[in-house]
Amino acid sequence: MKRVIKICAAVLLSLTMLGWAVSASEISDSDFQVDQSELNFLYEFCSEAFVDDNYYSQEFLSAYQQALDNTKDVLENYSQQQGEEAYWNLYKAFNQACVYTDVTGDLNGDGICDISDCTQLQKCIAGLEPMTPMLALKLGLSGDNPLGVDKVTKLQGFMAGTDTLENSEAFETLKDNVDTRDISLNSIFYESYLSKDEVQPNGIKIYLSPSNQDANIYAIGNTNEMIQCNIIAEAVEEYLLEHGFNVKRAPMNQDMYVTIDESNYWGADLHVPIHTNAFDGSLTGGTLIMIYNFADTENVKAARNILDSLAPITPGSDYPLKQRKDLHELSDIEAMSVYVECEHHDTVEGANFIINNTDKIAEAIAKGICNYYGIEW
Repeated sequence: MKRVIKICAAVLLSLTMLGWAVSASEISDSDFQVDQSELNFLYEFCSEAFVDDNYYSQEFLSAYQQALDNTKDVLENYSQQQGEEAYWNLYKAFNQACVYTDVTGDLNGDGICDISDCTQLQKCIAGLEPMTPMLALKLGLSGDNPLGVDKVTKLQGFMAGTDTLENSEAFETLKDNVDTRDISLNSIFYESYLSKDEVQPNGIKIYLSPSNQDANIYAIGNTNEMIQCNIIAEAVEEYLLEHGFNVKRAPMNQDMYVTIDESNYWGADLHVPIHTNAFDGSLTGGTLIMIYNFADTENVKAARNILDSLAPITPGSDYPLKQRKDLHELSDIEAMSVYVECEHHDTVEGANFIINNTDKIAEAIAKGICNYYGIEW
């Protein structure tokens, strides 16, 4: 049976038995200031981590959902005071979900301590499974008191019913202080929280250049090319950062020549102008990708990866890869450049697709870049 604790453990896998020890004194309330990004992270984390199953009481399920709903409302109209209150209320609910059992040695969360827990413990000892911080807390272990033969023997005796074992002081303290804001006592969650989204940089520089053409009005939506392309570029940046790229994005409405100079000075490896297309208001034309010179085989390969990723999702008939010598963001860029036109915005069908699929478009562009560089998606 799935439990919150199992998902929490999955989030904490990187902190194994040999490396999980947290210096609780290093973290305190004054070291961690709640802001909107932290609140949003916790909201997404708890939304994904919590499993709605029959183990929990309806009262708790309702309280947890209320904390999530309240956090969502605060995020939509954020204020610092409400944000902090929402953060700690949701954090409290999350902790309550994590420490739902009083049974020491119950590693799989079924409310009893039996041979299946003993098997999991043995796997942890053998290094076949990670000993997560939450499991260690439940077993009475700490960074200063590692898992030794004597403790293993006592734990196995307890599991076999031949010995007794009280809940550890650390576990009791965590439970007793679930209503407080003492981060030091809950440092395990915060260590995982602070490190969850860390990725190893791959050293590749991507410069994103969203269109600054605000006069190109969409067929519907009271919007324009500049606005929508900046939304797309921002999402592309997030996806690329998640995959270890170093990303620079031109600010909205920045002059094209400033962008070109900035990209060249920065030393980008790949320059990606992001635009939407137009023709005569009747053609929904799909994806168009352009590069400077077909003789540059690597540039062709990068462009093909983005085209093959983006083209299948755009509604119009897609174009073959094109060579253009007259576009400054192809001819004047020192980096390899792939110019992306993400569908036609001067038809109702095209504009509607772009407006309602900016994240999907961004994901396809980012995935194409990852595919070219051999970065696993």
